[in-house]
Amino acid sequence: MKKYFTLTEVLVGAVILSLILGGLISLFTAAKGYVTHSTKRLIAFTLARSKLNELYQAVREDTWESGDLSVDTHSLPTITIEGVNYSGSYKVKSVPGREYRQVVITIQYPED
Repeated sequence: MKKYFTLTEVLVGAVILSLILGGLISLFTAAKGYVTHSTKRLIAFTLARSKLNELYQAVREDTWESGDLSVDTHSLPTITIEGVNYSGSYKVKSVPGREYRQVVITIQYPED
């Protein structure tokens, strides 16, 4: 009865271990990229929602044709959060036959 490992057994074990570790490393790398992308997207959504809430609060009859709710494309200031620059714009459009406006907000950020 032998009490030691042969060189072949050690090499096969090392290859299997390296394949498992390589798979785990690539899995964690992919997961980190997904989390980073999701975080950027969530921040962009939050910025858009914040601006939309601000515009909602600005709805008044005396300022309907001027300011932030005038029919036009308006730019948003660039905001840096966690080293990522978020910029954007919003477009205010009249809805034919209705007394309300449609607002489309676009936020740009690097996809890295």
